[in-house]
Amino acid sequence: MKSYLSLIPIAARVRRKQSKMIILCIVLSVFLVTTIFSLVDSVRKMETANAIDKGGYWHIRIDGIGEDEAEEIAMRSEVAVSSWYDVLNLDNNLTIDKAYYIEGAQTVICGIEQAFIGDIMHYFSEGAHVIDENAVILTENAQELLGVNIGDTITLHTPAGDYDFMVSGFRISGNGKYVSSNGGETSALLVKEHQVGAFMNIHTFRRICSENGETSAPQYYIQLQKHTNLKKALAAIKKQYGLPDENVHLHTILMAAGGITDKDYIKNVYPVVGVLFLLIMAAGVFMISGSMNSNVAQRLQFFGMLRCIGASKSQIIRFVRLETLNWCKTAVPIGSMLGIITTWAVNAGLKCFVGGELSDIPVFTVSAAGILCGVVIGVATVFLAAQAPAKRAAKVSPVAAVTGNAGDTKQVRHAVNMRFGKIETALGIHHAVSAKKNLLLLTGSFALSIILFLCFSVLIALVDCMLPQKASSPDLDIASADHTNSVDASLLDEIKGIDGVAHAFGRRVCFDMPATFQKEVQSETIDLMSYDDYQLELLAKDSDLRKGSNLAKMYEDSHSVLVIWD
Repeated sequence: MKSYLSLIPIAARVRRKQSKMIILCIVLSVFLVTTIFSLVDSVRKMETANAIDKGGYWHIRIDGIGEDEAEEIAMRSEVAVSSWYDVLNLDNNLTIDKAYYIEGAQTVICGIEQAFIGDIMHYFSEGAHVIDENAVILTENAQELLGVNIGDTITLHTPAGDYDFMVSGFRISGNGKYVSSNGGETSALLVKEHQVGAFMNIHTFRRICSENGETSAPQYYIQLQKHTNLKKALAAIKKQYGLPDENVHLHTILMAAGGITDKDYIKNVYPVVGVLFLLIMAAGVFMISGSMNSNVAQRLQFFGMLRCIGASKSQIIRFVRLETLNWCKTAVPIGSMLGIITTWAVNAGLKCFVGGELSDIPVFTVSAAGILCGVVIGVATVFLAAQAPAKRAAKVSPVAAVTGNAGDTKQVRHAVNMRFGKIETALGIHHAVSAKKNLLLLTGSFALSIILFLCFSVLIALVDCMLPQKASSPDLDIASADHTNSVDASLLDEIKGIDGVAHAFGRRVCFDMPATFQKEVQSETIDLMSYDDYQLELLAKDSDLRKGSNLAKMYEDSHSVLVIWD
């Protein structure tokens, strides 16, 4: 034996059964941390993928910068791709009122760079491009409305003259694309059925604006490199070019991953995560430390004998610490593996049984961050938990070990209470209470575990805040794809008669109905929507009515309406 530390593997083999409880505690600690961080990482990946698909892969959008500044920003090392984006004939209210037409259809024109297609926004058909100055990408309704296809030539009519373009592709819809905020709505050119949108080269767009005497408000989209310090890069760009906060817009989900957000509901998550993190670590420390105290108490004579043959207090402390880390060689891999398997099971359950936005969550994914956090935090927790037992072992007197009095030598002030229960139970309670520090650790461990368990009940409320489910949200939605009210009204009565259907309701919509207003407004049309009695009740239940609204006037055949306005 070269050193006292050589006894660690020997002691582990001899006291294998006595060490099972400690190993189990370490496994549970690593398992809990790995599972939680792996689940968080899975949700992060899902939300990031959804955010990119719906709102585009960009981090910063800047308003009001010049071309020279944009060129300098594009050359920065932390910038992956960037693109100009500018729109003509579409205001903030999605109003198209200028004389720009393609074959009689009112047209919105948009200037972009090639990087905008595919790299930044993903709602373009394969092969779509604006490399050539006469190339144009149309919204998908142009195929039916104008009868054009890829390769066809179209003519844009403007007040200053006509411009010929060749169709290189179409903006595609579906799968939830461009329905989110953060630039998704404006950059997708949402137009009505009788209108079309045209994406073209930014230089051609500027030439058309110049020749027609138009002014616009260009925006500059920036996608940063992976593994870039987002906060540092954002601060450097804003400082170098003196950009005010109101001119810099962030992609909420992508920037929040780097700890940058202007949304209160995201900022409020960080303290909650920090508190839960501390609770998990404290529960692990209490649980492992309590088990180790019991283990050390059983081996006080062993540590005393080590002191008799020359081991110093510092060597005993080091011995206990390394012995604990030796248990990690078995416990940490088991805890990590259990965490991964549990993460797969939870992700599969969310994907199959919950669905909705969670249907895109990755199932069989191995989170390097989750495993790393489980290993690091697990080992750190074990190391912290070993401090008190190691010091206790170092305090054992060699004389007490030799005389056989290495146990608890405290003066007995009163006898064991045997009036309630059996003698074995009374003795167990007496010994547990007598070791007050160990009792405190174990009680604290159970208390924190209960708190953590109850914290998960708050998860339901948290999910409801992040993904609110209204009473009016249907489990199944049947609608005409072209919003032409082509679904037969008799289908509603048939569905109501199906077993298992609690409620069924339908709506009819008429768009662009001519209307006059007592006060001057921008629009001369309204959209009409029908609601039955049940749906009116749901409006009140979901708190969708403004203060002062009177639903009583809405029932039966009245001349009252509910108005939605911005």
